[in-house]
Amino acid sequence: MGHQRSFGRTRRPQRLVRRLAVIAASALVLAAYSSGGVSGASSGSSTSKYGASAQPGGGITYQPDVVFVGGAGSIKAVSANGLQWTISGSAPNVGELKVGKILFASSLGVGRILAVKSSGSNKQLVLGPVNLTDIIRDGTIASSAPISLGSVQGYAVANQPGLLTGATTSADIAQAPVNGDPGPAPHTVTTPAVHFVADVAGQKPTQANPGLSLSPTPSAPSSSTVGSYHLTPFCCSGGVGVHVGYNNNGLKMSATVTLHLTKPSVGFNLKIASGKLVNAAIELHGAGGFGIAVTATSTTGNAGDVKNQHVEIPVDFSVPITGFGIPLTVGFDQVFGLSAAFTAHPSAFTATGKYDFGGSLGFGLHNGSASVYSPQDFTVATNPATTMNLVSVGPAAVLVNYQAKMSVGVGFLGFRTGVWFALAFNTGLTESGATSAACRSSAFAMFDEYGVGYSIPKSTVALVNKFLQVFHGPPIQATGGFSSSPATLIKRTSVMPPTAVCA
Repeated sequence: MGHQRSFGRTRRPQRLVRRLAVIAASALVLAAYSSGGVSGASSGSSTSKYGASAQPGGGITYQPDVVFVGGAGSIKAVSANGLQWTISGSAPNVGELKVGKILFASSLGVGRILAVKSSGSNKQLVLGPVNLTDIIRDGTIASSAPISLGSVQGYAVANQPGLLTGATTSADIAQAPVNGDPGPAPHTVTTPAVHFVADVAGQKPTQANPGLSLSPTPSAPSSSTVGSYHLTPFCCSGGVGVHVGYNNNGLKMSATVTLHLTKPSVGFNLKIASGKLVNAAIELHGAGGFGIAVTATSTTGNAGDVKNQHVEIPVDFSVPITGFGIPLTVGFDQVFGLSAAFTAHPSAFTATGKYDFGGSLGFGLHNGSASVYSPQDFTVATNPATTMNLVSVGPAAVLVNYQAKMSVGVGFLGFRTGVWFALAFNTGLTESGATSAACRSSAFAMFDEYGVGYSIPKSTVALVNKFLQVFHGPPIQATGGFSSSPATLIKRTSVMPPTAVCA
């Protein structure tokens, strides 16, 4: 895309618009995934800045490799990259912390020990992801009371490896479909047998965390910068999403993407017997749609092109919940993706869109058979093709990808293991610029993916493994446990005006 300047400013613009639309639609496919007695929500005395304390018992039988160290109070510090955890030398069972064992200190402080070294009188551990069945041998965990997501804790980990990943190759784009289709046909979904009803509960966030940057507000920690991206995520009462600013090579962009939520709440079910998963389910209530707003300017044309970059939002939003025999968190992880091509300069581009839907979102797994909740009553409330405006003598294309992954389990950020459900929203926008055709097109696709265990983008895994080489620790794997393949729930395309020259 960086060599398209030779097309000229007015020469057959509709052909270039089609090509840009193909690239945007192709990226929708390629970038869909770069690739969790009941008391409800609680933040009682057992919950600290490092999560709720973990103790043996509670009706749960743990695997023999799990080491308990007296709870969250045993955690002395956590590194800025979220991988190194320092455990007090006076903690119970500290002598059992060896490579290959599983630390279980708190709802956040849990993971496979990849490296160990002394830090004064304390032990410093490098933790990696672990499958849920590696922690639990036997146990049934289910919510029968409301778990509200109206108030959360936000942990910022701006130094985590693999936050920014690069582009898909032009060869991959060339091999993608050329019909402007934003993805494969929607799959058939059915309502799972397990259904949860949840409404509103409440909890208070804990005190500030000096190691990980814990937000005392229900919105977000302070903004962070990853590469050329300035990120301000938010969650959860009105929705989960991120405000994004981008500035590099003459391209400036501001975007906001939101999974709209109204009184969000979650229910879940999990049964493990003899170290094997039997049943699992997770359900999100209160989802109301998806919104996007984009403003961009370019002073360099193709020189500022962005080719399928993805940013792992370095903030873990979590709600600690207790009363299940095991400390858990309900968490949201987010990914933002961007592709942009401006063929002329100067250029100015704006667009907004909103897609409404209702119903519960999630999945159920019973005796190996999975079923998925489908969004209901989908409507295009604001069509980006009608709001789009490009001030330029040449065509332009912008593709925005956004993924929100909800999970219930234990662990931290992308290393959380448990039952999880992810939604990806991809919006491709193209406009022809100052031409007689003045064609505008939008392509929208909504994907889902779900599983039990953990799932980490391969690009993140590669960089984390490079980090682990310093500690001579074993490499981590991208997935553990059960996970589905991504599938398309909804797709829509629109061309304005609906004429032959634009179609």
